[in-house]
Amino acid sequence: MRWALLLGAALCLPVALPAGGAPAREGEVRQRRRREPWLAVSGGDLRCAPAQSAPALVALPSGTPLIPVRRWRCASGFRWLQVEVAAAAGRPRRGWIALGAP
Repeated sequence: MRWALLLGAALCLPVALPAGGAPAREGEVRQRRRREPWLAVSGGDLRCAPAQSAPALVALPSGTPLIPVRRWRCASGFRWLQVEVAAAAGRPRRGWIALGAP
């Protein structure tokens, strides 16, 4: 009789707890803030204008923090993003990176 009571209590009490007894936590969804930097996934060139023929200002290595300023789509459909980078004195801070063809 005591075992049945103990077994019944053990089966009914931890209803809300997962195996192991710790409370379950949902994964946090983190939203990017407006002025939070993006990271360059692949290396590319920071250009002075949104055109493939525009001269490159500086080569951006992969992992460079970028702050997006605005987007642009050329008449040919090519997509560009004007970005701001943390640069040393005397180096360009703003420029354009290609996002890809249509």
